Amino acid sequence: MMRKMKTSLFSSLLFLFFSSPAAAQGCAMCRSALEGQVQSAVEAINLGIVVLLIPPLTIMSTILFVTFRQDK
Repeated sequence: MMRKMKTSLFSSLLFLFFSSPAAAQGCAMCRSALEGQVQSAVEAINLGIVVLLIPPLTIMSTILFVTFRQDK
């Protein structure tokens, strides 16, 4: 069971490592698009980013919790 968990963790980290350059391109695009905007628009975009992060973080946390719970 521990070997399967390590393999899963390794493959997840490998996927995140290789997908980060593609995700980083969006940050530069958002920054350049928001440079000329008013402060309220920038704050709205930042809030939207945080709101969009909540579901994936919740799902990932639940999966990790269940995985560690079943391992015991």
